[in-house]
Amino acid sequence: MVLSASPLTHYSPVTRSSGGIRMLTFDKDDVERLGLIKLDLLGLRMLAALERAREEAMRLTGEWVEYGDLPDDPAVWERIASGDTLAIFQIESPAQVQMTARLQPRNMTQLAHQIALVRPGPIQSGTVHPYVRRARGEEPVPDLPGPLRTILAPTHGTLMFQEQILRIAVHYAGYSWPEADRFRGRLSKTEDAAELEELKNSFTAGAALTTGAFPWEAEEMFATCAAFRGYGFAESHAHAFAQHAYASAWMRHHHPAAYLAAFLTEAPGLWPPSTVSHEARRWGVSLRGVCINRSGMSYRAENTRTVRLPLSVVEGVSETAARRIVQERLTGGKYKNVEDVYDRVELGRGALDTLAKAGAFDALDPRQNRREASYVLHTIANARKPGTLGLLSPQTEPPELPVLSPNQQLSLDLETKGLSESGRHPLDAHRARLRDLGCVPLSGLRHGQGCGRRA
Repeated sequence: MVLSASPLTHYSPVTRSSGGIRMLTFDKDDVERLGLIKLDLLGLRMLAALERAREEAMRLTGEWVEYGDLPDDPAVWERIASGDTLAIFQIESPAQVQMTARLQPRNMTQLAHQIALVRPGPIQSGTVHPYVRRARGEEPVPDLPGPLRTILAPTHGTLMFQEQILRIAVHYAGYSWPEADRFRGRLSKTEDAAELEELKNSFTAGAALTTGAFPWEAEEMFATCAAFRGYGFAESHAHAFAQHAYASAWMRHHHPAAYLAAFLTEAPGLWPPSTVSHEARRWGVSLRGVCINRSGMSYRAENTRTVRLPLSVVEGVSETAARRIVQERLTGGKYKNVEDVYDRVELGRGALDTLAKAGAFDALDPRQNRREASYVLHTIANARKPGTLGLLSPQTEPPELPVLSPNQQLSLDLETKGLSESGRHPLDAHRARLRDLGCVPLSGLRHGQGCGRRA
């Protein structure tokens, strides 16, 4: 977004994008040269997930969670510090899990520092290892000159945030604030050796006049700033992300079913739904299968310990088709059997067949399973189109068909939904045999160790 004191047309032609958004014809660099304020607004799926989780929790328990006033819960911090961070905003990646286990954050500031630490800027400037050692008390913070000591003290003498570069440029090298911002911008973008040399000479000269720094001291500080070339957080950004991370951890701990339903619906995380749902069993939350009479448009917490899969999770069932099923159910009442679904909802035969394979009709008739439902659908389909009532109904009583084995059900679940509410994994039936062959689980491997015997 671009802001100005006067109408934007005083500075730039204004047009409309193909999506109807008003836009300037200048690029971001031109906007900066014009002296206009440019704001980048970040859209986060986690915000939608938190809002949906709060609504689910209120529906189940009547409690309205105020994210701006969450209590400081030691149990939540304990789970974070242990590395139990899957499905938690910003700290669920392998790198962040490893960092969490090393730093074991116990408050918002420590969590904000950890989130900011695993970024290109701190990594390239050599911040990570010194910060970790000093935060753990394994290394003393070096004695720095006055301005640097004050600026870098909150981060254990390391450079972590963009604002710290600005403060160093102002208080250590004597720049004005506008000059400091231009210095930071040029330093982060330039690849030209001559321009870098010019920036270094200006910085060292300013540091000598402002703080009496020796050239080698100022050059060392400049090299640290110059190494902060990649993306690094603003401090306010890191603290805002820490608040969202804690809110997601708090909801996962206190309202696990509501949080799981919201998280799977909005999909803000790194891991696939099958991994998240499998992990959720450790939280005490299990999934319930797709049901033509109970599933809706999104994952729904049925109680504090179970989450119902949505119709839209089934392969080939579009959002439009799922909405049509739900709307008909709300206006015409629950579906009585497979034939009733076929008559009342105009769906493609492929979508209906996939719903049958996914187990969406299992609850309609306890005597029938997925095979029987598919048989009934195919029988009716030979007589009339979906969504139409026929004058004469064909005989749809299915013959005696073999019962699906657990492995066959699992195969159909993975084929039609990508996950299974049973919690089983395709390897579960083979783990004992693999152990007998000498295979080692990935979780038990040491660095450099193979995962099985040589042929």
